[in-house]
Amino acid sequence: MTLGGIDTLAALQTPEYAALQAKPTVWSARMRTGFRSFLRMPRRRPASEGAGSRRAAT
Repeated sequence: MTLGGIDTLAALQTPEYAALQAKPTVWSARMRTGFRSFLRMPRRRPASEGAGSRRAAT
């Protein structure tokens, strides 16, 4: 499982995001070779616990 954060779900609808999907960076292209049956499932986080980069996903 890979988790990531964005400020707004609208970011996934921008021309900039579409361009990155169409022409990924070298790093992204290399990383994507390991993805199988990839699903992007945006969700809102109802709450979080802790502080810093290791907050618990709830």
